[in-house]
Amino acid sequence: LKGSFAQACVGTHVRIRTRSAASDWVAGVVRRSRQ
Repeated sequence: LKGSFAQACVGTHVRIRTRSAASDWVAGVVRRSRQ
């Protein structure tokens, strides 16, 4: 039980980090296209 809970926490953390990295990339592309 403890292991699966830790696994779920890590999975959520990775998902959040991936999403923020993707939004950072999109922001960079938008900034570049506006110049």
